[in-house]
Amino acid sequence: MIKKCVICGKKFETNKHAPFRIYCDVNCKVRSYRTSNLMRINIRRRELYGLNRDKEIERVMRYYEKLGKEGRKEKRKKYSWKWNYNYKHNINGFRDKVNAQMLVRSLVDKGVIIKEKNCVVCGSDKRINGHHEDYSKPTEVIW
Repeated sequence: MIKKCVICGKKFETNKHAPFRIYCDVNCKVRSYRTSNLMRINIRRRELYGLNRDKEIERVMRYYEKLGKEGRKEKRKKYSWKWNYNYKHNINGFRDKVNAQMLVRSLVDKGVIIKEKNCVVCGSDKRINGHHEDYSKPTEVIW
């Protein structure tokens, strides 16, 4: 009997031993379990981390000692290559965007630019982000 997987939509064939199967393979079954039980899984992870916190800290410290200073540098390079590449080659104006954001952040810290209390777009007062219409004019910010 041919059925359709409820997760990915791929067609698969069932046999007489599992006629009520709804997943095409184990990966879809695991994905379904994780999405439906995400909160319970996260709570359990936090509990286990709290119980084994000292062991976890020791494990991480051993890992970094084994990795060494050069290994940490290589790891940092590996994860930051995309940011560096986009900044260096100015992909989609990335460098202009980053420079404008850094300038506004420093001007806000110095008190030259004053942040609005509420967001103009949504009215939220929790965490206000500045938006640039044009990155070539970094001091013109919409809060």
